[in-house]
Amino acid sequence: MKVSNAGMFLLKAMLRDIGFDEAIKEISDQGLRFSPLDFAYTLVWMTVNDVDAPYQLNEMDLSNLEVLLTLPKPPLKDDFYDFYGALTEDECEALVDELARCSQRAGLINGFVIFFDNHTIPYYGGVPIGFVYHATRNMPIRGIHLAQLNDINGNFILFKLVPSTTEFADILIELIERMKRVLNIMTPLILVVDREAEALSLFQELNRRRICFIVVITKNSKTTEEMASIPESEFREEFRKKEKIMETEISLKGVPFRAGVILHENGKRYGFRTNIPKKRISNIKEIAALIPARWRQENKFEEIKNGEHGDMIARYEFVDAPNSHLQKRYEKLQEQLPKVEERIKQRDKELEGFRERYEKKEGIFKERLRAKDEEFKRLEKNLRKAGEMEVFQGRLQKKMDARDVCIWKYSTALSELENRMGLVTGKLKKELARKEKIMKELENIDLEAKFFQLNTTSTTFNIAVKEAVANANSVLTRQISHDGQPMKVNRAKKVLYKLPGKITVDSSTKIVELAPIRNRPLRKRIERLCNWLTEKQVEDTDGKRLVFKVATT
Repeated sequence: MKVSNAGMFLLKAMLRDIGFDEAIKEISDQGLRFSPLDFAYTLVWMTVNDVDAPYQLNEMDLSNLEVLLTLPKPPLKDDFYDFYGALTEDECEALVDELARCSQRAGLINGFVIFFDNHTIPYYGGVPIGFVYHATRNMPIRGIHLAQLNDINGNFILFKLVPSTTEFADILIELIERMKRVLNIMTPLILVVDREAEALSLFQELNRRRICFIVVITKNSKTTEEMASIPESEFREEFRKKEKIMETEISLKGVPFRAGVILHENGKRYGFRTNIPKKRISNIKEIAALIPARWRQENKFEEIKNGEHGDMIARYEFVDAPNSHLQKRYEKLQEQLPKVEERIKQRDKELEGFRERYEKKEGIFKERLRAKDEEFKRLEKNLRKAGEMEVFQGRLQKKMDARDVCIWKYSTALSELENRMGLVTGKLKKELARKEKIMKELENIDLEAKFFQLNTTSTTFNIAVKEAVANANSVLTRQISHDGQPMKVNRAKKVLYKLPGKITVDSSTKIVELAPIRNRPLRKRIERLCNWLTEKQVEDTDGKRLVFKVATT
């Protein structure tokens, strides 16, 4: 195989920027056997060929190694031992993480996972067919379009994070956690490619771990038979009315998944959808029969490779395929939530009003009771001094009766307020329980059923046949890829457009001011790239001259 020089220079620049170039110089300066570029070349070759550690080179056929490594002075196995020996275990981990971050900042990688024939290939990018070897069969993987991402010259690069293993469920969790930590991708997209429908145990494990996944079946009569065997009564009426299978939730041996297909429409629009006729189809066998006929990437790729009638620039891209039923439920809950919160506020306010009235009435009651007690004691004291207690006993009894009436009146009023407060408290608890239930259901929809929204660079990916260089979410990059300018300029513009910033337009120029970059080596590299493009006097598609610059902190 041949890895592009552009990809090697890119990796060399990454190694320099993150501070590992000294380790390369330390082992390469001795006799000048090889350059950092040669080392980067071999490192990529090892990555692509599933070589996780230098000692695995001892188990490979040296003649095969010499054929694939076409460098004049390739590094030896001992050189890799020396390089890794110059790094601690933590530094090795940091090297892989920093390479991934550098690629992400350059807009070159997206993070997700591919499973193929129950064999895991976790990676941060993609490579063309024939460049990936099946680890257990020692043969190229053919017939499946792996997701492809490009270096600055449109060539494909791959960064692998963890060794391949058959323990796919555990490795999946490890990879997701690492993607969250390294690339800050909180919802990594998981693509499960099942060639012969033998990965049911994987589906079940992912389902048990509550991990969302999309199943794409390339050529699969077995699953078609499984779907055809589903009783029509179990195929819910409300879903059968839908024209698109992608909005239909079916079950394969108890594991729910979404059925969908990649479709190419006139070379311009792309969608994750089915092509079911407008007429109503009630027979599940007829619906199932439509599915495998649309998964023809394998045949399409073979046609193109053999020079047959194929669309040489066809692009097949995934876009969001939402579950309309759950989406409506999600939106309904979102509408209910503020209403419940408003009722909770009203109950709180009502309860607070009752508390204030209770405290105020209780204060008045205590004050009046105290006044009546003092009045009774004063009258009793005066009568006792005058020796007229027995004569005016009726007056004392009236005072006592008035005191009892006061106690009864305020006790009744306070008891009524307590009852009303109890009713409001009960309603408040119900509203709080309803809010908690809504929040939990919303969380469950997010975690278990809602498809990942493919609306950011970090979670959008392409499946390309050839020359698939346009990003699905960026009109700018699509224009860049087809405006007839040199590819090097296009790729440089694409890298800069990926960075955050703002665009100012006047009569003749378009100023692209990038946000400040704190990383000094990265800032210097981007500034050089901006200056180079500005000197080239590159014009945008609207004829305005582009001026790139990096804002100062």
